[in-house]
Order: sequence, then structure tokens, then C-alpha cells
Amino acid sequence: MDPIRIYYFTRYCEVGASSRIRAYQYFDFLEQKGFKIQISPLLDRDYLFLLYDRKRYDIRAVLRGILRRIRELRLLKGYDLIWIEKELFPWFPSVVERFFLAGIPYILDYDDAVYHNYDLHPRGTVRRFLGKKIDTIMAGAAIVIVGNDYLAQRARDAGARRLEILPSVVDLSKFPGIQEKTREAPFTIGWIGSPSTAKHLPEVEAALKEVCRNRGGKVVLVGARENPFIGLMATIRDWDETTETEEIGN
Repeated sequence: MDPIRIYYFTRYCEVGASSRIRAYQYFDFLEQKGFKIQISPLLDRDYLFLLYDRKRYDIRAVLRGILRRIRELRLLKGYDLIWIEKELFPWFPSVVERFFLAGIPYILDYDDAVYHNYDLHPRGTVRRFLGKKIDTIMAGAAIVIVGNDYLAQRARDAGARRLEILPSVVDLSKFPGIQEKTREAPFTIGWIGSPSTAKHLPEVEAALKEVCRNRGGKVVLVGARENPFIGLMATIRDWDETTETEEIGN
């Protein structure tokens, strides 16, 4: 029996935290189960490093990724299923995605409410033309996979034919250095992510302060690049895929 061939269109390469957690960490498992996986990220390492280091979007890299994706979709042959992280073409209307997905079963995966980029956008034209984009492609998907109940309700309301809830998790077997801390060790609260998501950390600053004050703990941020807090000290460490295990273990 021939293996099921899946073309996986991720948003980022493995450096992107969301793609790494929602997609890349499952590829070995899927291949062990007999699936054949072809991976195609929209945005590459250079794009992410520029974004993280200089906080600048490389529009040319986005356009290159879109053109490459169009070329791959036009030449797509011999694959049984398309798996898409979020959407094929950000900021393009649903009719474009439906055109390229016609006749091919596809799975959608969401760990963020990306539809709010459109339906809550300050510009009325964006809300009008793209507000229901994600709902439309959800309705046409063979399966919609989401990370939580909030996303699941949106998929239900959109008319998703099949819905699966898969929370964003990590494979502990990839972090063998993690050990239970002794009572004498400092109580450490760790966070790992990217500068684009670190901006949300101040929302929990008060709670972190209380925990650190009562437990004598500390906060370690991996990948934030700078301390986002106003009155809370935090240890900042650079993220690197080769040292991730060591950072989390410590």
C-alpha cells in the first residue's frame, strides 16, 4: 500500500515558534506512521531574523514566499492531502485560496485567532472584504484543528465539517535534561517565545510579581530579546534551536 502523501504549508520555517510547535515537532511521528511529508514554509529564516533583530517586516520576502507557494500549488501532483497552518495567503481574499484548493482535501490548523486580523481590523474595507475569509476556508476544510475552545467555537460557527482540538504542547522526550527541582532551588518561571509575542507579557506582570515575592522566585524569558516588564526583573536569554533543550532544563 502506497503511503499517504501530505504537502504541509507552514507559516514559518522551524525557527518560528508557532510553526515549530504546531507542525514541525509532529513530522517525525507522522513519517514513522507511514505518511510522506513535504514541508513548505511561507516565510524563511532571513525574514524571521530581520523581524526579531530589527523589528522590520521584509515585504520582499513575503512576496517571494507567496510567488513560491503559487508555483508549488500549480505543480502539485501525486499528493493526497494538503495541510495548512492558518492560511495559504495572508491578506488575500478567500476566493484565491479556494481556487488553488479546488478538488484537493485540506486540513487547517490554528493556534491563534488570526481571523481577528481581519474582522477586527480598524479599516472598514479590510473588515468588509476579509472579515469572513477564515470562516469560508474553515467551512471547506476536511478537518479543522484548533488549539483551544475559543478557536473551536469559531470553527463550529463557520460550519466546519469536522473539528479536532489539539492544544499546543511540547514533546518532553526532546528535553531529557529537564529534572524536578529541589525545594532548595530557586522557583523559576520560564517563558519561551518570540519578540512579537513577548509584548503580551505585561498583562501578567502583577501576578508574576506576587509569585516571585511570595516564593522568592525569578522569571526567565527565552527569545524575548528585551525585558517587557516595567517593574519586574527578568533574565533574558537568546533563543537558539541548538540550545533550547539546555535553556529549558535550567
